Amino acid sequence: MEGRARTRYQCTSLRDVLSSRQYSRCEPYRPGVLYSVIESHVSRGAPIELFGLWGIGERPSAGLPDRAACEQFQRLLEDIAACYPPGAKASFVIATGHGRHNGYPEESIDSYARDIESLMDEFTFTHSRLDELWRVLGIDLRVVEETWKSSENGWWHAVPNADDLEARASKHNRRLPARMAAQQYVVMRRLELEGLERLCGSRVFHTYSDEGDRHLFPMVPVLHLHSIRRGTAHPPWFMDDETARDRLGTGSRDDTRAA
Repeated sequence: MEGRARTRYQCTSLRDVLSSRQYSRCEPYRPGVLYSVIESHVSRGAPIELFGLWGIGERPSAGLPDRAACEQFQRLLEDIAACYPPGAKASFVIATGHGRHNGYPEESIDSYARDIESLMDEFTFTHSRLDELWRVLGIDLRVVEETWKSSENGWWHAVPNADDLEARASKHNRRLPARMAAQQYVVMRRLELEGLERLCGSRVFHTYSDEGDRHLFPMVPVLHLHSIRRGTAHPPWFMDDETARDRLGTGSRDDTRAA
């Protein structure tokens, strides 16, 4: 196969793997840009770079859901390497600040983050903590609250999935009333966007969130992935071992949304 034809074949094969229902819950966001990003990497013989956030729940340690999610992600990387020998690299930003926003104890956040870092080292995924980005951007919970207080009247009504965000805040936030928590979560994510877009660069962003959260993502191609297996969308950091065993053993419909 000639060089140009081989490049087209590899680009198409990679696009098909990344958008496969084995891994992706829906059509990637900005599929045309996704193909261009793939083409840029293939033309240089460079690994495809995948980038995303890893959240923080209430568990102080990593468990079965976290390992299962890493194994699912590793299968994606293996399928990429099978059609494109340079393969792919995975990197994650561990969202320590999001755990603080939810009011989880600092020692629990740090303990879970250290466990996840060790787990990612085992899978050779690269990682950093959101704290580093917050320092660069000058973000902390006080800045989030002050920005929220200065928001224009009526802005919340323009958020497309406001009701869903409030429901998720009611379930996971231990620090603030649900609506206030959801609003400050959106403010926090918007403050992070500039830095995340800079970190993303020419990489592909991946998430366990659904399409309703796209206003919170960098303006790059986005993959909406299954988490611990095909048919399960619930993020591993909000899942316990018993639930993970059930879903790994019996399968499940596409179940819920990331928060």
